[in-house]
Amino acid sequence: MSQFEAKIQIGASAEDVFDYVTDISRMPEYMPTLRKAVPAGDNKIRMQGEAGGHPYDADGWYQVHQREHTMLWGSDGPNRYSGHLEVMSQGDFCILMVGLNFEASPGMDSDFATLMEHRKVQIQEGLQRSVESIKSCCEENRAAVRKSKYSGYMS
Repeated sequence: MSQFEAKIQIGASAEDVFDYVTDISRMPEYMPTLRKAVPAGDNKIRMQGEAGGHPYDADGWYQVHQREHTMLWGSDGPNRYSGHLEVMSQGDFCILMVGLNFEASPGMDSDFATLMEHRKVQIQEGLQRSVESIKSCCEENRAAVRKSKYSGYMS
């Protein structure tokens, strides 16, 4: 199994960040390989995009645990991909942690190891770009909300 993780501090509430990352329609805003994501029924998702120069159109599952501020997801196909995220409150800011897991399909161990060796830097960089994009979107949104909230006092 190959595992990847990225963590970042975000200047927004854990609730706001969690609401943002669990809105399926917003996923293409922060996932570099994803062009479209739509709910596909009970805890199912349909994703379209391109990864490693190869287009994909895949179905997957996801679970949102509001109270714990966690989300789990994975593929329904043979590629054995899964992920998890957690948003932890730290007062006026929060910490976002995202992890990805890739596991070889039965009988594909050596091919999988070669593929992961060639793609590990690309995967880690993409994951880091994703958390940085989430940070940027959430902090910009927080600033916009704060500005509109106080702009009425300037009249």
